Amino acid sequence: MQSKPKTIIASAVVISFLVLGMVPVLAQPNQQSQTNSANTMIQLAQAAQGYAGQVLSIAQQQGVNVTKAQSLIKQGDQLLSQAQTEVSTNSTQAARDALGAMDAFRGAAQSLQSEVVVSVGIENQVHYLQTAIQRLQNRTSQLQTTVKNLCSSKNASASTCSDANTNVGKASADIAQAASLLGSITSSSTEAQIDTISGLLNDAASHMQQVASDINTLADAMKDAKGVQYVQTVLTPWLTQLQQMVQKANLTSSQAQQIQGQLSQAKGLLGTAIQSFQSGNFDTGLQQATQAQQLMALVVHEIAQDTGH
Repeated sequence: MQSKPKTIIASAVVISFLVLGMVPVLAQPNQQSQTNSANTMIQLAQAAQGYAGQVLSIAQQQGVNVTKAQSLIKQGDQLLSQAQTEVSTNSTQAARDALGAMDAFRGAAQSLQSEVVVSVGIENQVHYLQTAIQRLQNRTSQLQTTVKNLCSSKNASASTCSDANTNVGKASADIAQAASLLGSITSSSTEAQIDTISGLLNDAASHMQQVASDINTLADAMKDAKGVQYVQTVLTPWLTQLQQMVQKANLTSSQAQQIQGQLSQAKGLLGTAIQSFQSGNFDTGLQQATQAQQLMALVVHEIAQDTGH
């Protein structure tokens, strides 16, 4: 596409595209997903770093004061370096540092926007928009797959699944419309056309954030259901087996009474664990189930000692 450069103020929208994929990524629940999320945020911070450097270079060529921007970029560089070092050992802190780096790079670009007019060709704008659209298309596809998997569970909330699917559909529609409009961009396109595409992508990001929230809700519900299933299909049968072993073991009355008391306590803990899981208190349920399991393991040890095995 041939076009002459168009003089515009470097828009914060460009930097905002670099973080559109952040919120949905954060929503993923397990440790591997947290590491993946941190790596994604590091990549976005690197893109923001490149853009801030580009704006800084143009500003220096035009002779404006870039002291503040250079300080922010230096701060962003340090945070990005820390994030890259931490990602393999502390993904949560790495994600925070990557986010801090993005903020610093965005601040650097914004500090220059009020002082310098940056000449950017239409082709450059199109490149950033194409990158944003591709990233959002990929994230929408990933979210759609996640929603499909979570909603395949018989215990999944129908209303939450409906909301998630609706928002995935709206995000996909916004992205498709933005891609269509971008395909019609020419050298004579106006700032209003660029802004329209930007608005569609921001709207798509908003829908994706709601999908991420629904995914968190569905994932928590599935986790609680798995907790109930584990208690009912693994720990409760084990408890029954231990009760039968006590009846058959050659124990004194006091030994049997002590062990039965421990099993009764374990049974009570399993019952409250199920209630906790069903109430959405996964951490509490897990703690109670673990305590019951420890009591049952102790009973196994005591039976072995008391019967001389």
